[in-house]
Amino acid sequence: MFRNFLKTTFRAFRRSSGFGVLNIVGLALGIACAGLIFMWVEDELSFDHLYPKHDNLFSIRMNLDYAGKIESNTVVPGPMPEAIRGTIPDIVNVMRMSWSRDLFGLDDKATYERGCFVDSSFFSMFQPAFVQGNASGFTNPHSLVLSEKMANKFFGSANPLGKTLRINRQQDFVVIGVVKDQPSNVSIQFDWLAPVSNWVHRYPWLNSWSTYGINTLVELRPGANLAQVNRQLTALLQPRDQLYAHATCMLYAMNDWRLYDNFTNGQQNGGRITQVRLFSVIAWIILVIACINFMNLSTARAGQRAREIGVRKTLGALRKTLIRQFLAETLVMAFIALLLAVGLIAVFLGGFNDLVGKQLVFNPLTPMHLVGLLSIGGFCGLIAGSYPAFYLSSFRPVEVLKGQKVNLRKGAGYIRKGLVVTQFAVSISLIICTVIIYQQVQHIKARDLGYEKQRLVYTDMPAGMAEHFNAMRDDLLTSGAVEDAAISASPALQMWMTATSNQLTWEGNDLQIKRKINVESFSPEYLHTMGLTLTAGRNFHTDVRSDSGNVLINETMAKVMGKAGRIGAVLSSGRYSYHVIGIIKDFLFNDLYAPVVPLMVSYDPETSANYGFLTIRLRAGGGLADNLARVEAVIKKHNPGYPVDLLFVDQQFNDRFQLETRTGKLAALFSLLAISISCLGLFGLAAYTAERRTKEMGIRKVLGASVVSLAAMLSNEFLRLVALSCAIAFPLAWWGMRQWLQDFAYRTAIHWWVFGLAGGAALLIALLTVSFQAVRAALSNPVKTLKSE
Repeated sequence: MFRNFLKTTFRAFRRSSGFGVLNIVGLALGIACAGLIFMWVEDELSFDHLYPKHDNLFSIRMNLDYAGKIESNTVVPGPMPEAIRGTIPDIVNVMRMSWSRDLFGLDDKATYERGCFVDSSFFSMFQPAFVQGNASGFTNPHSLVLSEKMANKFFGSANPLGKTLRINRQQDFVVIGVVKDQPSNVSIQFDWLAPVSNWVHRYPWLNSWSTYGINTLVELRPGANLAQVNRQLTALLQPRDQLYAHATCMLYAMNDWRLYDNFTNGQQNGGRITQVRLFSVIAWIILVIACINFMNLSTARAGQRAREIGVRKTLGALRKTLIRQFLAETLVMAFIALLLAVGLIAVFLGGFNDLVGKQLVFNPLTPMHLVGLLSIGGFCGLIAGSYPAFYLSSFRPVEVLKGQKVNLRKGAGYIRKGLVVTQFAVSISLIICTVIIYQQVQHIKARDLGYEKQRLVYTDMPAGMAEHFNAMRDDLLTSGAVEDAAISASPALQMWMTATSNQLTWEGNDLQIKRKINVESFSPEYLHTMGLTLTAGRNFHTDVRSDSGNVLINETMAKVMGKAGRIGAVLSSGRYSYHVIGIIKDFLFNDLYAPVVPLMVSYDPETSANYGFLTIRLRAGGGLADNLARVEAVIKKHNPGYPVDLLFVDQQFNDRFQLETRTGKLAALFSLLAISISCLGLFGLAAYTAERRTKEMGIRKVLGASVVSLAAMLSNEFLRLVALSCAIAFPLAWWGMRQWLQDFAYRTAIHWWVFGLAGGAALLIALLTVSFQAVRAALSNPVKTLKSE
């Protein structure tokens, strides 16, 4: 029986060989595309699930009210973790953590490595796998745990335990353990771990309740009441300082760190989960489009199997038997497509990994991937074969055995046209979405930053480097590679330090309204180096004493200050007073999507430890590599023994839009696949239509119809369907993109020409697809097509 079924299936496939290939290729493309997306979704959904205790691990977020707007902070006051210990019964463990990038040296080797300063409770909470040593000696402030990669970099095959590495050329740390490298789908990535007491010693202001700047993670008892713990944390924080009088604390589950990472007004508001849901839907849509192709081509070729169905029914075959056979045939073709899709996934996985920035591994024999592939194959087979099976099995044997061609029912034609319209409506919608996503990214990138980001580089400075900045700047200018250079407390594009309008006051300030004010410190050369301009007043003088206590503010700060926002205004913070000597034209920093926020800038080189970044404007002209080499030579001269790591501001700027850029590229890829699969089906239907109307074309040609008119006659039917698809796709795409753009404070407009471009492109692609078959049919010799008559 099974052998007879295979013979029947093979004969059916051979009779419609061209269409069978189109069916299989279309399904294979759809399955391969969906498979890649589902692998990416699987990786995203499994983020941070490596840790055994991931369900009970949380970070503490602190919500602060700034003029009615709640801002959610990832850091809390430094003393808070210690205050939590033992006071909240549902909290089992507390851990402080801070990321850092430090210089590690061994003999002549010195490299910057990224890692974490943590409490010893890290090892109980996260349970990293040790390959050598253990965490028992981590209470020693100069102990160090390395990743396998970093251990191999410095010690090779030698045993690193008990060996020392010098951090920032200041202190020796003893290696007490080596842990396995962290996989790519965890949030906490590190190459080393050191006791957090070193971080607190480096920044003693962390010991104060009046400032906040330490990441704090906790482990809860299973079944703990989150709302109650949140109330207890808030009650612990609020009395500590006036700054937190209206603050609230909330636990942020590790399971949400990756996917629900967006906060609006102090509440979780989506994040990457939106992208995961979006592309999951797109994967299913592409699968459905591939299935629609199968339905269309199968029903279009129904006449070829009409006589077989009539004979089998006459011999006693029941309709349900025929339905089962047709479904089984479809499943066989679906699983052939599945095998082809596995090969396509293997071929294109590398490029897909580059596109999404992951290291996905495809192994079709693992239980999860095997079950997933079989499920997709079964889904496609059943969905794609259901309508053709019920349709073909409905033929009446009396009609089909008369020797006449089967005239497809009007309902079947409408269904087939409806499926074509659905395919192209989805494809056109994806094209429109792709263009608007691209426009939004370019809109942000083209936003006036307030300075010129090209030819701008920066590097962090080790302790003590700022003390001889003037001499280093002179050498940089003399090198001929640099226009100017400056030092600052924060890197370009960012301003780390903040204050509030309660802490930093001015004449007429309403103390009942608390506003967030960014506070920065940079040298006088910073304005020229960055390309910032003053709208009023003057810059700092290089003579420190003459500008002691003077500050610059930006235009937004001047507006917030109202009438006091002018040259000569006085800002007060406790016993300190600051005089406004200049107003800087607004420029963007931190959140590049949001409006510019208030900023106050000071300059005090007497505290050189506050200046951790050197920013350099390269000279226009000349070779970039040569200019960078000269800059590195000067920096090494003034800072021997330290490697130079120059970062380009324009590259850092582009990196801010990785998620949106990646979304746009993925949308473009899936749009291309969707339109390609749709065109496969359209090509097959056009071929069938041309074949079905061959004699009509011959008669029209004999009667004088031109090739152009015949080709247009065949093409018009399909172009009308694509036009109807446009009418459906335009409002759907407009609504979807309007909703998506609402998440951006600075967003592009939705232009009418985008819809015209997408519709025109779809019509052109459809015309090219159909016209090949139409022209071919129109050029056929009418003598040959009519000789049977």
